[in-house]
Amino acid sequence: QGQVSFQAYQHSDDDAQNRHRPANYTAQTSSVANNGKVEKSDFTGLYSRLDDIAGLLKVHSQRLEQLEQQVGRSQTQSRQTIASSSAGSDSRTRSSSTGGSRCATSNSARSESRSTTGTSDRSSKRTRQSTNWERAKRSERSERDSRQSRSSKWTRRRKKSSRYLRDIARQRRSARRAQSRARVRNERTRNRAEMREVESPRSPRFYLSLSDDIVEAPSIGPKTAARLTPVGVHTVRDLLEADPQTSVERIDTRHITVEVFSDWQDQARLVCTVPWLRATHAQLLVGAGFRSAEQIADADLGAVLAGILRFATTSKGERVLRSGDPPEEEKVATWVENARQADLSRAAQSLTD
Repeated sequence: QGQVSFQAYQHSDDDAQNRHRPANYTAQTSSVANNGKVEKSDFTGLYSRLDDIAGLLKVHSQRLEQLEQQVGRSQTQSRQTIASSSAGSDSRTRSSSTGGSRCATSNSARSESRSTTGTSDRSSKRTRQSTNWERAKRSERSERDSRQSRSSKWTRRRKKSSRYLRDIARQRRSARRAQSRARVRNERTRNRAEMREVESPRSPRFYLSLSDDIVEAPSIGPKTAARLTPVGVHTVRDLLEADPQTSVERIDTRHITVEVFSDWQDQARLVCTVPWLRATHAQLLVGAGFRSAEQIADADLGAVLAGILRFATTSKGERVLRSGDPPEEEKVATWVENARQADLSRAAQSLTD
């Protein structure tokens, strides 16, 4: 079919060329060939020839489109014929006697299956749409509930935090009020004490007495007191009345010597007789070589201070100060002044009694 249409196209093309060719075309070509010149009258023929060529091109393009359409239709027809022939051959091979009825039944079955599949597809699509809609509604509901729960939780936290802040502010206000009351109370008590001192002189105070337990004495702790108790030293009075040589022999401990026992007695005697003198002060004074209240009162302040500073540099002095700083000059001057007010009768009367 394609060859026949193409031959027809060739004949129609020759006719179209002869139809569009001008009448004086042969004469013009012959004149040009014979003379070899182109006259002015020949340009009109050239223009007409260009128009003819454009028309021929247009006709050719239309013919090509028609041929393409014919070829496409012929290809589709051939495919259909091939498919129908193959289907017929298959059906003939399956059953030669009842081929037409089986084909009809198969076609009806196919149509029914298509209809059932179509209905099932539509129903499944509807179910999917409904499930998606329900899932979307459920997710929206859960999100709304979670948002509400979060908002309520934040509300509770905000209320709790505000309550907590109010409690803290209330506690701080009460603490400031208590501090101000305590400050006022301390100032009042200080003023009263100053008034009493102005009205009457301060009575001396002693931080150790003869009836105190031996543990209260300077340089004696619980372990040393446990070693002194078996030899009959139970109180400060027993310590002052004991003989150093005999006591050391009975204790029988290497680090407790007669010199150490004598230092304990002098320290306890200073704390008992000198007012406002602590155990550490007495240890420093005895270590510096000032063993009695009379010796401290008669000594020069510079000598006492130099002796204390010298003793503070030793290992014993560091143990007494516990790696602290040595006393200042003002404090040492107070010790000397208090030694001049010592009550020596407290230790002397007790020993005679």
